[in-house]
Amino acid sequence: MFRRTIGSATFFAPAKPLGPQKEYERQIFDESSYVCAGAGGDFVLAGTGEYQPLHSDLNFPGCQDQPEAPVVTLNVAVEDLTWENGPTRIIPGTQMPAGELTPERWEPPSEVAEPENWRLLTFCPLPAGTAILRDNRTWHGGTPNLSKKPRYLPNCEFAASWWCRGSTSTLWRNPWVLAPSCMPRSLHNQLSVHGQQVCSLVVTDDELDFGVRDGFAAG
Repeated sequence: MFRRTIGSATFFAPAKPLGPQKEYERQIFDESSYVCAGAGGDFVLAGTGEYQPLHSDLNFPGCQDQPEAPVVTLNVAVEDLTWENGPTRIIPGTQMPAGELTPERWEPPSEVAEPENWRLLTFCPLPAGTAILRDNRTWHGGTPNLSKKPRYLPNCEFAASWWCRGSTSTLWRNPWVLAPSCMPRSLHNQLSVHGQQVCSLVVTDDELDFGVRDGFAAG
């Protein structure tokens, strides 16, 4: 098995808006009350046969006390997502504790206890260019990549302004309370006025290292 997360060392975001994505974000957050809080993604090498355990990307104290999403992730399919190349499975309605359970007791089932039909809740088929928005508290996990090539799924991460309140020079993936400074000024200058406002916490004038570390995807 080989499945990896792409950190915030480089910023993949396109210089032009992704169209309807902006309108959906305005419905999730108010017009001026959200910011870009990072970027990353994941990939699954060809031949990965196991399911990734269900998990939540945001399980930080206080995040489940609000009905509004503190953080959402926008994944972009850079190639067609099919049943065989490792599409993500996402469990609807799991962003908030169910029934009388407290946030401390609200956690996804183990691989053995996961209902069999949940493994079919995959986001596929989807054509390349599709954007997937999800609440970062929602349970999700990877599926086997039975194809003959890696499956890549980069993302941008957006947070409510009441959750993400500043910037940090470190690229450590904190719970989006502080946004890593990972967007070059040259890319920021190409954005619309609205885009520049949303990305105000991730832009930096510092020199950034680009590229892929040696051995990063070595099986």
